[in-house]
Amino acid sequence: MDKTRMGEIALLVLKRQLRTRGIYLRPGLKREIRRTSKEIGISYEEGLTFAEILTREYVEFIFTESRQREDTPGGITSGDDVEDDLVHR
Repeated sequence: MDKTRMGEIALLVLKRQLRTRGIYLRPGLKREIRRTSKEIGISYEEGLTFAEILTREYVEFIFTESRQREDTPGGITSGDDVEDDLVHR
């Protein structure tokens, strides 16, 4: 398995964790991003950009899922549809 594919899989795992565990936006988040970025050897700017992109995607997912529930008889959407959407973005 090449590094590109490993990165794709890692991103899918991370997005799934966000979907199941959520995001807690709190004071000190930027400080945590700075510390984590340093620990894993990337720049703070890269870490912040990465976190911002994932957070915006997650917020879009939440609001899209909410609208789908409102439009779906019975109010439930398939989890597989959500995962497929994340995989194909």
